[in-house]
Amino acid sequence: MIARVRDTGQLVAVKALSLAAMRGWKQLDLFQREAQVLSGLSHPGIPRYLDHFEEDDAAGLTFYIVQEMVQGASLASMLQSGMRCDDREAQRIMR
Repeated sequence: MIARVRDTGQLVAVKALSLAAMRGWKQLDLFQREAQVLSGLSHPGIPRYLDHFEEDDAAGLTFYIVQEMVQGASLASMLQSGMRCDDREAQRIMR
């Protein structure tokens, strides 16, 4: 999902994992590991990690990862729209 930081107005990408929607504890372990790995990365091809946190409200416990928002279409949506590419183009996209 996309959110806006109140103080700065910056748009951010938020990934959420609800405890109620989890299929098993391994999913939470992988989510927390993802947050840990992202926090240590600095690469121009990876959206910058900003924060991770958890929130317990009426809907239950939910875990979040926050990263900078990158404008543009996702690779998934590009492929779903019928985009096809050769190996060279795929390598360019992955950089």
